[in-house]
Amino acid sequence: MSKNAYLSSPLSAELVSKIHANLAAVRAKPGDKASSHIFVETINIMTEESMAYYFFQPMNIINASKMTRKFVSMGVSGAVKMVNTMGKKAVSSLDEEQMLQLCDFLESLVYEE
Repeated sequence: MSKNAYLSSPLSAELVSKIHANLAAVRAKPGDKASSHIFVETINIMTEESMAYYFFQPMNIINASKMTRKFVSMGVSGAVKMVNTMGKKAVSSLDEEQMLQLCDFLESLVYEE
């Protein structure tokens, strides 16, 4: 048995391409303000995609009502907005080396078979 366990969620080929392209752009100019925006966008799309999977997939499995789905949707939307707000503040304080380290971390989260 492995000592480490991981959560995973599926990603579309288009989203994987976008993540790789965004991280390559950040790596090319890690100290650039535009790179900070791209980095936050990447965190947001990864967060939104995984949260949608973890919250909406169970709603599909149990055939949840429209009202339940609406509550879940509001919660996911609020969480994504919070991540965006916190991400902007956190990323703005990073130096180039930290940006590159976090690019490596985000890239490591995308596992392709």
